[in-house]
Amino acid sequence: MKPKRIHILALVLSVTVFNYCCYAATSESSAGETATNRPIISTPGVTAAPSFYRALSEAKSGDVVAQANLGMMYLIGDGVAQDYKEAAQWLQKASDQGDANSQYNLAILYETGKGVAKDAVKSVELFKKAAQQGKAAAMVNLGTAYANGAGVQQDYRQAMNWFLEGGKGGQPTGFRNAAVLYEKGLGFRKNDRKAFKWFQKAAESGDGKAQEKLAELYAEGKGVGQDNKEAVRWYLSAAEKGNLRAQAALGGHYLVGKIIEQNYDQAFHWLKLAADRGDAEAQFNLAYMYMNGLGLKADFEQAAKLYKASAEQGDARGEFNLGICFILGRGVVQDNVEAAKWIILAANQNKGDEESKAALQKLETMLSPGQLQDAKKRAETFTPINTSKSGPNDFEILFEDHKNL
Repeated sequence: MKPKRIHILALVLSVTVFNYCCYAATSESSAGETATNRPIISTPGVTAAPSFYRALSEAKSGDVVAQANLGMMYLIGDGVAQDYKEAAQWLQKASDQGDANSQYNLAILYETGKGVAKDAVKSVELFKKAAQQGKAAAMVNLGTAYANGAGVQQDYRQAMNWFLEGGKGGQPTGFRNAAVLYEKGLGFRKNDRKAFKWFQKAAESGDGKAQEKLAELYAEGKGVGQDNKEAVRWYLSAAEKGNLRAQAALGGHYLVGKIIEQNYDQAFHWLKLAADRGDAEAQFNLAYMYMNGLGLKADFEQAAKLYKASAEQGDARGEFNLGICFILGRGVVQDNVEAAKWIILAANQNKGDEESKAALQKLETMLSPGQLQDAKKRAETFTPINTSKSGPNDFEILFEDHKNL
């Protein structure tokens, strides 16, 4: 089976980053690490730092900056044990005094239900307050709320307004989100050229996801003239930034050699990066390389392992090829019942696919009625992992810098 990269744009329509008011300048972070880019981790038993006591004293006296900073210290566990409830209380105090960063951060807590009861309406109210003070990230998240109809009546035009304002304020995700509205025709007439315009604006502003999407548009000639050179340039830019989809796509293109000269070394490099990070399509394509010895020594066990990783995420091609591995005993112990399970799953996703249909018919002649029933039961009870995929109306809040929140 010839590998094929299928591009799906996830409609992730916001970027949210927790922000210190101004405390980061005096925080006791190690060299090269600021308090705002550390991951959120639990720090039980941590000894409170002198900076914490200073902030606490000033916060109790009503100093808004100290209240905002104290809330952030509790939020990320900086100089004190992490405590979302305490964070929310101090952020609320600073928010009540009009601090935009605290309004924004408190909105995130209401969005996620950390330290407070989850409340979309309050989250929107706080995002709006911060946005009206010029906070670009809040503008983008407010646009997301309008696009989702979460905590506010759905209004794509309001979403577009806030997305563009956020983009102009320095959040390129806003431009990307505006592009998605045009691409999917949500609240506006579908317009590929306008979608390309805003994807390009976001990409040129450094948004990795927009760069990956722009590469796809150039490769397909959608909304712009087809241009393989530009496609590769943007795939590479996004991949080097660590964009998972771009890494997988670039590896796939090097493997197939359609828009760029075929290069198995480069294919392996990018596919391995993406596969190790859990991308199902990269796992499938890397498995294909191992199975067929493309640019490396054939390794059936490694191929089967990667097909399995892909299949377990619900990738139909991975399911089919894993089934074939079980039929042939290639890289796995031969097992027709397990083979039938995976072929059934692949066939269920690809109705009318002749290859899956033929393989399943062949297996049915090799299995007893009881074995076939067992295979069907296994397929029915199978639950793929990492199945959340964004659809045309799935606008999400994304916590890119604080993944553990």
